[in-house]
Amino acid sequence: MDMYDVQETYPSVKKIILIASDSDFVPVIGRMKQKGFEVVIYTYFDRKRGSKFSTSNHLLNIASKWVKFDKTYFEDSK
Repeated sequence: MDMYDVQETYPSVKKIILIASDSDFVPVIGRMKQKGFEVVIYTYFDRKRGSKFSTSNHLLNIASKWVKFDKTYFEDSK
């Protein structure tokens, strides 16, 4: 919800970049877009059944743009 106050606190911000895979962000992203923001989602997912890595299609569809991380970004975090 803090993201919703960005316009009042930082009036020059026009684009929000969010790292997420959770559909809980869908409502606030929709409202941010209604306020004129571009919302870019960076996420990682695979399309394998039973995978630990999934991303909501609702999240991908509501974003102004989305970028899929490459799995190599996570290799050093083991």
